[in-house]
Amino acid sequence: MEQARVDFILASSRRNVGWLVDHQTEHWTWEHAILHMMEKEYDGQDYLVFAGFPRDPGKRTFLVEFAHREEAIRRRGVFADDYYGYWHKGRIPEITGDGLSLEQDWTRTSVEAAVQGIRDNGCDTGTIGVEWPRMSAAVLEELRRLLPKAKFVDVFGMLFDLRQVKSAEEMRRFRRAYEVATDTYRRVFQQAGVGVTPQELLLTEMQSIYSQGCSFSFAHIFSGSGQHDIAFTPPADRAIEPGDLGLFDLGVVYEGYGTDYARMAEVAPGNEKLRRYFPAILDGRKAIEQALRPGAKAGDVFLAGAKVLEEHGLAASISCLGHGIGIGCHEKPFLVANSEDRIEVGQTLVIEMYAEVKGLGPLLMEDGGYMTEEGWHSFSPLSTEILQLH
Repeated sequence: MEQARVDFILASSRRNVGWLVDHQTEHWTWEHAILHMMEKEYDGQDYLVFAGFPRDPGKRTFLVEFAHREEAIRRRGVFADDYYGYWHKGRIPEITGDGLSLEQDWTRTSVEAAVQGIRDNGCDTGTIGVEWPRMSAAVLEELRRLLPKAKFVDVFGMLFDLRQVKSAEEMRRFRRAYEVATDTYRRVFQQAGVGVTPQELLLTEMQSIYSQGCSFSFAHIFSGSGQHDIAFTPPADRAIEPGDLGLFDLGVVYEGYGTDYARMAEVAPGNEKLRRYFPAILDGRKAIEQALRPGAKAGDVFLAGAKVLEEHGLAASISCLGHGIGIGCHEKPFLVANSEDRIEVGQTLVIEMYAEVKGLGPLLMEDGGYMTEEGWHSFSPLSTEILQLH
């Protein structure tokens, strides 16, 4: 913040608020049950959350949320010194029995609550960093009206950069997410086979994920030979047949941090074209893993894998062979052509080997891992070879 000459950061995106104060509203989980409607856009007024961070460590951080959620949020715990609730005054009832009312006898918008937090920190005449790509024009206009002496600058890119290097707590959450995802895959792989429907496999995934204290983010599961679509969700209600191909891609989230984790499978008698081309996916993965070294340029890492695919007559079909992962599924660094992102110790990255094959569909293998001085290390203990089902 000092280098950017920013006196105060006011984060407004769900992910950056979650990253700064651990108020997770992106994914519903059992421990966040009170927050299960967080993605709604309107509740009589716009639903917004803010996290306030002053540059001066002697000043106080804060969270802005609905006033009636304060007790539940504080009970769970957030990394913020103060809580600024907002409220639209309703009717204050006359209670004669045991009923409780959550109504407040005042009205304040979410932006007014954030402005109060900024004023209480004495930053109302300073430089305030906001997320322009994640903030509506109406909100920015109201901030400028209420804080006429403040200067507003964009810090979205700065926050995105800062999220790359993970803390020990973030790593703990990643390991748990991948642990549960791996256990879930093992259950599903044992169940999958001729006569089972992809929807049945999805239900197994959901039961496994939620029973272990995590939340479901996404899944792609099995379609038919030569017709499965990587973006097709929910899966087809059609029994798996001999000769089918399977593409498994799973997102499991633990306390805000999740997986991006894919494997391929085939059902006997198998597919000759899949067995001919899939070694290119594994060779490309190995090339990328070897290229992932501290200081390497992400664009060069991409080229290392792309050239291997091209040697086998394939292509990186969407010009992406990996990406960072964190509180968002896709974060910096991006392993794409011409990327200037740099690989650093402490980053968490997904190697995403993806190539489309005519008459076959997508070939995909995804592994998440973390960077050390020695290189990239996978979170996953599962084999990357084609899974053989019967």
